[in-house]
Amino acid sequence: MIEMKRALVAAISTAALLVPRLAAACAVCFTGRADETRIAFIATTGLLSALPILLIGSLVWWLRRRAHQIRDEHERASAIVEGTLRGPSPPPLDEPIANRLPSN
Repeated sequence: MIEMKRALVAAISTAALLVPRLAAACAVCFTGRADETRIAFIATTGLLSALPILLIGSLVWWLRRRAHQIRDEHERASAIVEGTLRGPSPPPLDEPIANRLPSN
């Protein structure tokens, strides 16, 4: 039983190693002779090389922007609590309601 499994694994491994040679699966070796194909390979290589840098840069930019927003919200909340920044003050309660309504 073990001998049969080993033979099967050996056959599958050999087939996996020989199939690319039979199919001429190397895209660069056989199709890279035309100018359009060569330019497409170069452009794709440039795009795939720049993609990780763009993704990481975008993530850093977003995190930095979010950190600034959180810091600004925290500073504003601290200023309100400390009383250095005030919103609109409510009308005094001793004033009649008619005086608090907007006039047309």
